[in-house]
Amino acid sequence: MNDENLEKGKFKPGQSGNPNGRPKGVKNWDVVMRELFEKGDYSQEDIVKIYIEQAKEGNIKAMEWLADRMDGKANEKVKHEVDEIIVRLVRASETLNDRLSNK
Repeated sequence: MNDENLEKGKFKPGQSGNPNGRPKGVKNWDVVMRELFEKGDYSQEDIVKIYIEQAKEGNIKAMEWLADRMDGKANEKVKHEVDEIIVRLVRASETLNDRLSNK
């Protein structure tokens, strides 16, 4: 496959979409926090304070973590499934009404 055949926005095989991304071996924020707690270096309260400070500094992951613990995680998937079931029930009801009215 040559460059002319590549669609716009697709990468060549073996080419990274983010060559300057996170270096190998760098740990995820959640993993670092879990390890700190498991080692016993910090209490739960200490870790919450770290998240609060990080959130104040603009760390999106820390903001999400705090929001999930204060307000609970969003149930978008469940809501979508319920909406889909309601749509199916309405359609089935309409089909049944149509069949009954045509008799």
